[in-house]
Amino acid sequence: PAAPGSHGAGGKNGMAPNGAQGGEAKPIDFSVLATGAMSDYEGARHLELVTDETEWRRVWARVGGGRPAPDVSFNTRAVVVVYQGRQATGGYSVEITGIKRVGTVLAVNVLERRPASGDVTTQVVTSPFVAVSIPRPPTGATVRFEGARSVGEPQPNRKKTVRPRGTTRRGRRGRGR
Repeated sequence: PAAPGSHGAGGKNGMAPNGAQGGEAKPIDFSVLATGAMSDYEGARHLELVTDETEWRRVWARVGGGRPAPDVSFNTRAVVVVYQGRQATGGYSVEITGIKRVGTVLAVNVLERRPASGDVTTQVVTSPFVAVSIPRPPTGATVRFEGARSVGEPQPNRKKTVRPRGTTRRGRRGRGR
């Protein structure tokens, strides 16, 4: 039960929308450290919470493109990284639009852009990412995607057989035969 004057978790049966118990969703301030399309990350869409210098060096080796890593004071800060995943062309990007904390769960809202059908794109494999700095979360915090939105259209990968009009499977044209 929620304490008098509190609003609870906002979910059903006292559960937060993510299944975590208790606490209100609190917006988290963040600042962008880096964003780009050419990370070395080769996996699928992924979200990562970085809470120490060693992990930050590992992540930065993937996304930094040889540039010096931004300074992060891990005594008071942490980093959230979103990888959009490997893409076959340019025209893709990802951005974080909001982060909320419910207990120890950080719910990350992202906006993913993809080229619309017919857009001219670079023919190069890309791997878009964004890294943001946040106030250090409680020990044991986890991250998850929430409310992802996409802009643009996915390029169709389906092969579809197209038959000329008026042709049936038996090769007949039109009616009356």
